[in-house]
Amino acid sequence: MFAACVKPEFQVAQTITQKDSIAIWERAFGDEHPRVATGLNNLAMLYGSQRQYAQAESYFKRAIVIWKKSGDAKSLATAAKNLSHLYAETGRTKEAEVIARSPSTSSNGDKQPANVVPAVTVILPRR
Repeated sequence: MFAACVKPEFQVAQTITQKDSIAIWERAFGDEHPRVATGLNNLAMLYGSQRQYAQAESYFKRAIVIWKKSGDAKSLATAAKNLSHLYAETGRTKEAEVIARSPSTSSNGDKQPANVVPAVTVILPRR
């Protein structure tokens, strides 16, 4: 999921550009605007592709908080699934399973029936 598909020097430039965009959106719209959450989610994906998982986790979590407050169930589900994949990729399968089973990972915001067990993709770390 977080495989690097861009040269490292361009990833650094993308990260800087994304951080600048987030700063602009925070000044223009406020710290808890959904546009800021989109930028945070994208920045988390960049950090994940660079294997900077702690930073990625932090940005995913912040995006999730914003989207919970805004009521954007579809974006909330996307960020929660991204965080779940990050946990799976880093060997934190229990945490990945908890997120995958939470109602927030359903794009319609509804709880899943008790007899449905969501699949968790486990991505083995590269060696």
